[in-house]
Amino acid sequence: MQGMSAPTQLRGTLIAGVITYLLIVAVFALVVIRSTDETVNPAVTALGLTGLLVVTAAFAAPFLLTRFSIEVRSWVAYLIAGLTAVLSIGPWLLTATGNTVFATAIYQGLRIPQGPVQFWDLDLVLQSVDCAQAGVDVYAANNGCLADPSIYAPGTLWLGYFPGDIFSSRNSVWLGVIALIISTVMIFWIARNSTARGQLALLVSVLGASWLLILERGNFDLFVIWVAVFSVAVVRRWPYLWAWSIAAALIWLAGTWKYYPFAMGVMLLPLLFIRRGWIVLLGFVVASAGFVFLTWQNFQYSVNTNAGMVDLGDFVVLGRIPLVARMFGASAEGATYALPDLLVVVMAIAAAVWGVLWMWTRKESGVVGLGSGLRYPAMLAAAGSTLFLISVLVSGFGYAYKAAFLLLVIPLLSRPVRTSSPRIYMPSLIMLILVVIGCVVVWNTALATVSGIVAAAFALGAAGVVLKQPMLRSIQQSIYR
Repeated sequence: MQGMSAPTQLRGTLIAGVITYLLIVAVFALVVIRSTDETVNPAVTALGLTGLLVVTAAFAAPFLLTRFSIEVRSWVAYLIAGLTAVLSIGPWLLTATGNTVFATAIYQGLRIPQGPVQFWDLDLVLQSVDCAQAGVDVYAANNGCLADPSIYAPGTLWLGYFPGDIFSSRNSVWLGVIALIISTVMIFWIARNSTARGQLALLVSVLGASWLLILERGNFDLFVIWVAVFSVAVVRRWPYLWAWSIAAALIWLAGTWKYYPFAMGVMLLPLLFIRRGWIVLLGFVVASAGFVFLTWQNFQYSVNTNAGMVDLGDFVVLGRIPLVARMFGASAEGATYALPDLLVVVMAIAAAVWGVLWMWTRKESGVVGLGSGLRYPAMLAAAGSTLFLISVLVSGFGYAYKAAFLLLVIPLLSRPVRTSSPRIYMPSLIMLILVVIGCVVVWNTALATVSGIVAAAFALGAAGVVLKQPMLRSIQQSIYR
């Protein structure tokens, strides 16, 4: 791409976008064709057609606009954080004070499936910690302490070594409330680091079931998002090698909880351009590989838990497996042939190539440099996109709260582009719309999954172009000190 002219790169970006859209159409077409099978829920036909129309509108609407700029009030970031606080802490407070009817009405109105226990997922993790401390093998079936074997990696059990039994199921409610407060601060930080169009996307996304569900459940994916945000905040505030070492250690720790957060190591790629940075990066890779090797049996169990997730009823789920189960080429038993799986993967690859061409065209056109101004948003986007893709595309299944990972790509996609070419500034608008769809429309599995995969793959491609660039000399000198 280095020797390509700007017009050629623009044409390449347009062609990649068209190919991505045509692959999306093919995916939805196979959903609709498969839906004619009498063994499939009849509602899937309507959901497939709805998905095709919504994504088509998302691609077409931005191109109906002329060049424009958006300005929002300075308090929008506070509004985003306030909505998060009210819609998460509010229902908990109502439940805690006995007003469960009003709390349930809020959950039902926002289409959030309420768990039988407040902070249900967090409570399950802390129960496993309590059982492990009592000497129970929490990964054994019928262990007499847990209803089902723990699906988390062994790193979660290390919480039991904290003094005072802080991380005990007895404290799950208060730990959950603290998590809500920290998450509110975190979403405020993301909003402040997004431009106007990104803040508008966040404003809608935080009203979606994906974000509010992960807060209501207190799922450990929420803490993984904290790690991504905190890592970027630390290395941006203190651009020294010790700060990068802390970030690497936190990412590794998150990987010991669920394995797939190890993929966030892509955030550490700038270490390749830092003197002695390769030592930190190599240490992270060796430590990650060593943990997987030492816990190989648990790793295989964790990987295989998604294989049977082919339920054809639309619920708050995402993933390649349930998506393919709705497509022509999937058997009634849920096993899939090559075409549906291959088509979804090719769609993701096309979107990633589109993201690469889009970001490269921005650079070569002189629209924007790829220096420190984009590096930290690119790190966030790389984390969010890899987390989403490794769980939803590669692993193949995830509940709706996986879409919360997409919030991390918004700061990069919202960066302004000073050009009159719609082939450059419109793709980011399309992707922001797809992020919102993925976060909000979680009751249409096909639509939410396709939107999320395309947006995440595009963001990963764009972030990769930024992260592979050598760091600015001024940044390097500050790190060397």
